[in-house]
Amino acid sequence: MVVKQVFDHSLRAYGKRFLSSLKASNRYSEGYLASLETTVAMVALYAEEQAWPDVQEITTEHLEEYLAYLQDRVRWFGERTYAEPRKLSKGHINAQYRRLNRFFNWLVERGLNDQNPMLSISAPKLEEKTVPVVTEGQMRDLLTLTEPSLARTPAHRFRLVRDRALLYAFWDTPGRLAEIAKLRTDDVDLAEGTLLVMGKGRKERRMPIGDSARSVLWDYLQERETLMPHAKALWVSEQGEPLLPNGICQILKRLAKRANIEDMHPHKFWHSYAVNALRAGMPEQVLKIVGGWKKIPETYFRTLGEEDVREFHRQVSPGDRMGGRGRMDYTLSPGVDGLSFDAGDRTLSGTPLVPGGTEMTYTVTDANDVSDSRTFTITVVNGPTAPSSAPGSLEAAQETSSPAGLSASATWDAVTGATGYVVQVIEADGSYPDKPVKSAPDGVVLTTLTDGTSHWVVISAISAGDYKVRVAARNADGVGPWSAEASFTVKVGGV
Repeated sequence: MVVKQVFDHSLRAYGKRFLSSLKASNRYSEGYLASLETTVAMVALYAEEQAWPDVQEITTEHLEEYLAYLQDRVRWFGERTYAEPRKLSKGHINAQYRRLNRFFNWLVERGLNDQNPMLSISAPKLEEKTVPVVTEGQMRDLLTLTEPSLARTPAHRFRLVRDRALLYAFWDTPGRLAEIAKLRTDDVDLAEGTLLVMGKGRKERRMPIGDSARSVLWDYLQERETLMPHAKALWVSEQGEPLLPNGICQILKRLAKRANIEDMHPHKFWHSYAVNALRAGMPEQVLKIVGGWKKIPETYFRTLGEEDVREFHRQVSPGDRMGGRGRMDYTLSPGVDGLSFDAGDRTLSGTPLVPGGTEMTYTVTDANDVSDSRTFTITVVNGPTAPSSAPGSLEAAQETSSPAGLSASATWDAVTGATGYVVQVIEADGSYPDKPVKSAPDGVVLTTLTDGTSHWVVISAISAGDYKVRVAARNADGVGPWSAEASFTVKVGGV
């Protein structure tokens, strides 16, 4: 009996051989291999649905058909719905083109195909956009949310210090998400001020960090040493578990949401470092080395240009050099406390601090020092204010002791003009938070109630012990002064 060996010449089978070959070379990152695997799996699925022939018989027309299909395909399969279906981005389609080209080149190199049918297909054109970056103002807002002084518990302090260190690691280095996420404690050299990362193509590089980032990382390492000294991963949870890239993304997104920053993702920091470095005059060759770029993307220069070209033009404007109207200078005087004048946008903005009237002069001067002025009066009056008085007659006591848990309540007198109240409960030996926000020990639930004349709060799920409580009235314009505190004791079995 003669046994014939049957070979599978399908695109899926050759795709598996392609991926195995790249993995065996040990030259490529897990992320890059995963992206190739997804590309091969998707085109193989399409080929099977469309009954494509064996790999050797796939033509340029087949692949053009697939790329055209990608142009119309919705971004998500399954149950995700949007008011308008979201299609694949041009950048994503361009990446699919490059990966398919790599696959068919490999077939030719291995003698498995006579020619690459992708050679006759032009790469899909990318949109020439500026890249989104994180501004210094946005970074300051994010850092404000991670001030260690806001900590209520040791675990909360750990999260604040860790998140602050994460922000600096992204802001002060050109590290990609995968590189930052995989850092180990041994990769941090605070003496030299560097982070050792494994970049694309499995190439190690050291990323320098500034003194501020070094100080913040030192604080984090001290906090981390106290809670989980034996964990090897640099970024860990309060339980000592390593943070995965997706977990780090979620931390950044939560902080951004609280800071009212839209569309936050780690890649924004990567772009930001490059644009800031180029703006500061870092040579392109140095940026390539520190950031692991083979080529600095043209989009960085375009992003840099939008802002900087306007400033350079002001310095070399042919119209200004020629004289006449040319360049205009704008001034507004005198200054008003709390208000600022932007000569570039010619806008007056801010919140005045002192009521009263001020006569102001607005002056325009051209390149020939010819000027014209207009005078006007700005009047500031007192606007709405936060409640001026504190709630009185604050009393607190244990309310129940039952199998369902311990609870207490506090009552106080109403404040005229208040639309609500801020309640803070702390343990007897604790300290109240600096900010006028509702707060209580971990796990304790505060439920504020009112019937129009009486005001009180139910303090539930509280543990036995001694506590203090204080209350402040609030309205749309702010929070008023705190009441005198009241003390109460909670114990099992009732008062």
